[in-house]
Amino acid sequence: MRAFARGACAVIGGWTLMTSACRTPSTPPVRPAVVPAGAKWAGGADGGAWILCTREESRNVNHCEIYFENGDLWTKGDYQMTRSGRAATPEELVYDGFDGDAILLASHQSLTPVAPRSETREGRTGKER
Repeated sequence: MRAFARGACAVIGGWTLMTSACRTPSTPPVRPAVVPAGAKWAGGADGGAWILCTREESRNVNHCEIYFENGDLWTKGDYQMTRSGRAATPEELVYDGFDGDAILLASHQSLTPVAPRSETREGRTGKER
């Protein structure tokens, strides 16, 4: 009976540690000097990107710059909310990640490019680094 109790405690303890680790947000890496101070880290243990978006109300777009973790410019261009076709508000600009095309927001919405973006590394994605 004691062996069963010890085994059950080990399994429960391991499960608790594993699930709590999965929910812990990753600590952002040190911001490279070339990344603008306003850029926010969006990523996890497997990598991520620095993202900076500003709202251009007159054009109803967000102008965004996305940087690799090391500070190299990944891409930049104009984006709009995927479903509504409008610029995101400053309150909505809470980044969850970048998939190489869309900027993923914490609200489970996304920003997608409205025109061809300026690519700095043709065909490269953050996973290839």
